[in-house]
Amino acid sequence: MKVLIIASALCGLALSILGAVGAHLMAPSAAAAGWRQFDANAWNSAMLYGFAHTLAALVAAALPVQRTTGGAAGWAFLLGTVLFSFSIMAKEILLVRFVPATDPAGTMQLYDRITIVTPVGGIAFMIGWILLMAAALMRRRDA
Repeated sequence: MKVLIIASALCGLALSILGAVGAHLMAPSAAAAGWRQFDANAWNSAMLYGFAHTLAALVAAALPVQRTTGGAAGWAFLLGTVLFSFSIMAKEILLVRFVPATDPAGTMQLYDRITIVTPVGGIAFMIGWILLMAAALMRRRDA
C-alpha cells in the first residue's frame, strides 16, 4: 500500500501543478494571442474528478479493508485520474497553445483523439468504487 500512497501523492502533486497552470497560464494569454479559447469548465471538471479520485485512492490505501481488493480500488482510481483528468487537461493545453481560433485545417479532429481514453478513465472510476465497496464487504484476511 506504500506504493499506492506514493503514487497518489504524485498524482496530487501533478494536479496541483496543473491547477496552477490552468489558473495562471492558460486562460488570459491564449485568448489574447488568437488561439483557441481555453475551456475552463472542462479543466475544472478534470481537476475536481482528479482530486476526488486521488483522495479516494488514499482512502482505499488507508482503510482497514481487505487489502488486495482495497489496493485494486485505489489503483483503479489513479488509473481513472490519469485517463480521464489528464487526457482532458492534455487536450486543453495542446489546443490552446497549438490550434488557432480559426481552424481551417481541421486539426481539431486530431486533438479530439487525445480524449478517446477519457471514457475509459470514467469506467475506471466506477470500477474503483465497486472494488472499494467489495473490499469493505469482504472479510479481512490479512490482519
